Amino acid sequence: MLSLKNMPATPVSIEAIVRNALALGELSPGAEAAIDQARSQGTLTAKDQRVLEILSDAIANNCIKRVGLEHSRL
Repeated sequence: MLSLKNMPATPVSIEAIVRNALALGELSPGAEAAIDQARSQGTLTAKDQRVLEILSDAIANNCIKRVGLEHSRL
């Protein structure tokens, strides 16, 4: 029987998540969780960090709405 916890994690495309959030005007809880997971793994590149700065600016300027009741540290 296959176990999901033994399978390697699929790399998260921070840029794709941010582009999607910009296109939709909202950041879903799942997208935010994927970003948090990538941060916790310490695998963010300089480009990823810059893209996350753009996301933070967009949220601060109300261009992107965070969906859900609980918000993490973005």
